[in-house]
Amino acid sequence: MASESARAPSRAAALGLVGLLFCAMAALRVCADGTLGPRDLKKAKLVKGGDGSDYYYADNLAPGFASELCKDHGSAIGVFRGPYLQAGGHDRVIVRWSSEAQGFGVVCYGTSPGNMASVAFDEESFPRGTEHSVSISGLLPSTEYYYVVAVTSAQRLAPVEKEVEAFSGWGGSPRAEEDSWSFLVEEVEEAGTGLEGSSLGIVSPGAYHSFSTFPRPLRDSPPPVRVWAIGDSGMGDDNARRVRDAFLNFTGGDWDLTLGLGDLAYGSGREYEYQRNLFDVYQEQNARIPIFTTPGNHDRPTSDMWKQTGPYFDLFTNPGDGNSGGVASNHKSYYSFDYGKVHFVSVDSQELGLH
Repeated sequence: MASESARAPSRAAALGLVGLLFCAMAALRVCADGTLGPRDLKKAKLVKGGDGSDYYYADNLAPGFASELCKDHGSAIGVFRGPYLQAGGHDRVIVRWSSEAQGFGVVCYGTSPGNMASVAFDEESFPRGTEHSVSISGLLPSTEYYYVVAVTSAQRLAPVEKEVEAFSGWGGSPRAEEDSWSFLVEEVEEAGTGLEGSSLGIVSPGAYHSFSTFPRPLRDSPPPVRVWAIGDSGMGDDNARRVRDAFLNFTGGDWDLTLGLGDLAYGSGREYEYQRNLFDVYQEQNARIPIFTTPGNHDRPTSDMWKQTGPYFDLFTNPGDGNSGGVASNHKSYYSFDYGKVHFVSVDSQELGLH
């Protein structure tokens, strides 16, 4: 085995490459809920090359993990759509965005701007690319969280069985390797550890976003709920912006969830029309308040409501899985969810079940 100095990966190589679709590996303990906290990752084995002949060991990668992983975020990865929040609930939310940079999407988040040290990764159904959907679960009810979105370029994650093998970690003393994971990497530089700190202090105030989780369902004394219900909003013109600004001025920018009641993108619900008439107009609002959508007749021409395909279904993730409350519909056109004691039901009155 080579010397420790020759095998120690740099912080950028080790920590950045660790940022690799943990959530897709449901069998791993740290990925059971789709998230990775700052103390979850204790040991890792970095593997260079497809034959697995060269091994690079790193112990206690957790400190500084989120800081390194989300170093390139926002404008650095060319976010051109979003981020926008979907399928909110009392203990979860889905963050979606599109980027010019290709790779695996990652969200670093926490309960304060200076401690966004928890990490969640792209869902398995969204492969490495420019479209990102990250589900965050295990959140606290009625709690404000701060987050940034980023992209990492790690290649592949493979579980390693519980091998018992003595090795010298960065601390210099032999130890048993237990519950370790292996990573296929392109290259590993020779450098020190550089694992100081565990918070995301490098993010400027204008670069992060925040959201609040919903109250726990059926809570005895739920707070009042303020809903922005808006339909036929898909023109993206000055009138739409005046309505938006009037609502923001009246409410002081304080509301709990948004309902998009159909006709979100005139005239035919094409992807560029959603971008121009919805995402560009309500970019800041959708980054901090979950939006739940219902298809209208102008969303339908380019999407098949029966097959659940087309721009409408590509761009929105509504809680048909039932994980935001209610009974799972297992369908993308109709669903329900809870906000405290209020139960919302969304149905497609234009197409499904009417013919």
